[in-house]
Amino acid sequence: MTLRSNFSAVDRGSFQLDWTYPVFADQPLGLRWYAQLFSGYGETMLDYNHKQTTVGFGLTLFQF
Repeated sequence: MTLRSNFSAVDRGSFQLDWTYPVFADQPLGLRWYAQLFSGYGETMLDYNHKQTTVGFGLTLFQF
């Protein structure tokens, strides 16, 4: 979980939640499901001044 706040501007922070879960229960360090939720400003440099909420799903090849 990442929480960022911009103290010089009102309501210009962001929140990001990452979640992983093993695809195969007997191999917890192998292939994993991945989900991410982002809400706020500045997910990329192109949208630093636009508020957005995104959800992503995928697979990770290794545990981070």
